[in-house]
Amino acid sequence: MNISIYQHLTTENFLEDEYFREWVFNPNAESIIFWNQVILSYPEQELEILTAKDLLMGIHNKFETDVQQISKKQAKVSLQKVLDKTTKSAKVVNIRRRSWLAWTAAASVLVLMSIASFLHFSKDFNQLTFTTGNGKRQVIQLPDGSMVQLNANSTLHYFPDNWCDKEERQVWLDGEAFFEVEKKVLGTKFIVHAGDMKVAVLGTQFNVRSRGEEAEVVLTEGKIELDVEAQKIRMEPGDLVSYSKKKHKVASKKVKTADYVAWKDGITVFNNTLSEVVKELEIIYGVKFQIQKEALKARKIQLSVPTDSLEQVLETLQLLYPEEISISQKNGQVVIF
Repeated sequence: MNISIYQHLTTENFLEDEYFREWVFNPNAESIIFWNQVILSYPEQELEILTAKDLLMGIHNKFETDVQQISKKQAKVSLQKVLDKTTKSAKVVNIRRRSWLAWTAAASVLVLMSIASFLHFSKDFNQLTFTTGNGKRQVIQLPDGSMVQLNANSTLHYFPDNWCDKEERQVWLDGEAFFEVEKKVLGTKFIVHAGDMKVAVLGTQFNVRSRGEEAEVVLTEGKIELDVEAQKIRMEPGDLVSYSKKKHKVASKKVKTADYVAWKDGITVFNNTLSEVVKELEIIYGVKFQIQKEALKARKIQLSVPTDSLEQVLETLQLLYPEEISISQKNGQVVIF
């Protein structure tokens, strides 16, 4: 897709763009790379892009809270009608450039009117959002004193006005984060919404990863209750539970938790096939990889490296496997051969 079409779009234009909405609601390695490239190429568009993303996530996820005064089903149906209407309009109208701009202005009015109507049904719309870029991490302190370490290319948001002693503390995660949750005197739960998985705790330490249709939770301390696929799963320290929305599959196993949370200290531990390692590097650094030799894709890689620099990661990979792996960078891609 040609990124130049996004050079001059406004927040309203992004709101009704189908590919943009797909990235917001169902991100994957390809879409993360694409939208990072848009921001890098047109830094003046970053505010418009992030504002549109926050608006869409706020509207969509607000329906999952308990403060709305309409049913969750009704709210979701209403949102889908708005999105369907803008998509159908785009398909049936044959537009040249000038008329297209006029149509997007009209469509944006429709979207913004729907946003206003959604706001009418919610107690508030005060949302705080934290987003990290390529190779970046961020430490966040929540209103209750809980700490969150956000991994690269991840987003966390919550509604601070809803956090009080009597209400559940809720956050929404797209990406990866490590949580250190403070236990409240009144015993109110802390809930992480990670895609279709809901993590409920009182006070504990755990890692959550939610990207696209895949999610996993690793518990390092305390206890967790997961709500996924109509199942409630209680986890003990050392448990890893993974979920695939596409396969409707939930799996669990015991793991060495230190390997899964080392990223928060600036270290990434790989113990997987080269193909899986490459997928992770694409997410962390927003760079496209290509493995030219088919046999290399299944090669088991064991690697522990600082993640502050992609160049250092690639150099270490070549040093550890000098007879099998060579790396070069061509046309903005990292090529492994």
